[in-house]
This record gives sequence, C-alpha cells and structure tokens, in this order.
Amino acid sequence: MNKINDLEKAIKEFDLKYVNEKSNNIYVINAINDECLINHQKKYLKLDNEEKPLLVLNGKKSLLAKLMPFTGFVVTNKKIHFALLKRSFFTGLYPFREKPRSLNLESVDSFQIGEHDSCMGTAYVGHDLRINNQTLGLVRLGFSIQYDEEALNYINELSKYLFDNGFLSIEPKEFKWQ
Repeated sequence: MNKINDLEKAIKEFDLKYVNEKSNNIYVINAINDECLINHQKKYLKLDNEEKPLLVLNGKKSLLAKLMPFTGFVVTNKKIHFALLKRSFFTGLYPFREKPRSLNLESVDSFQIGEHDSCMGTAYVGHDLRINNQTLGLVRLGFSIQYDEEALNYINELSKYLFDNGFLSIEPKEFKWQ
C-alpha cells in the first residue's frame, strides 16, 4: 500500500460516500466501539502501541457463533490482522482455526472477500479471505447459517476504492454470487 498516512482519510471518505446498505457487522474508524474491539482482542487481535483500528469486521452473536471458532478481520493504520478457519472439505464438520496472523500494510497489494465455502454440508461456513490474490483461509461474515451480503459487498467495494485511489496495486478480482 502507498500513502499509508492517508489511509484513514481514504477509508473515512469511502464510508461517507458508500450508498448501498451497510452491514451492522462493519465498524469503521469512530464507530469502532470498545465492546467490539475487546471481543477481537480476547480472541486474536494484538495491537501495537501506535496502531489505530480503521475497519473491523465483527459478527453478530448467535448460537452458531458459539459452536464455531471465532474468525475476524481488522484493518489498522499499520497492519491487517485476521483469524481464519482452515479451508478444507471437512471444515463444515470440523472447523479448525488457523493461527491468527497479521501483515504489514506495506506488504499488502490487495485484499478482498472471495468465493464462499465449498466445504461438505449445506450451512454457511465462511468466505475466502484473499490477500495479494492468495486465499489464506475462511472468514465468517455474520456468524449465522447465512452470510452477511452487505458486509461482503462493503469490504469488496472498499478494496476496489483503495485500488482506484492508489492504495492497493493489484486490482481486486470480481466474484459473482448467486
């Protein structure tokens, strides 16, 4: 990413211009509340001293959320943090979480939400988190048996906006959902 110092301004600008229905599971800059952030910090998120969260993907609490390992996605002014499910045929039956990771923004050329799971079973398991055109694992959108289409659209539109404005160097791939 270029222009790291202007990333907060770009995300704020995108959020103000966003005209589609916005998910209740997306928290941006000043709307990121302590409860949401603490939930991620308990599960996987470790922030540096000068790190400021800019975008948090947070799922609703539900019965299924208690049965599935927690997944999350946070963009800060320095890094992208994420906790994902391992992508395998059996993830719907045995959902194992990958070790939580973070990437410095300088090494991120693209990010987006990709294909939805192709795991055994019919209930929603997760979507591919794609960074630099590589699938890293599954992130759950909404934590229920159906995914949160508004969250998916928001993140992918943000990714396209950041590409169009020079923050990302790889154009996001367009995925079609049924």
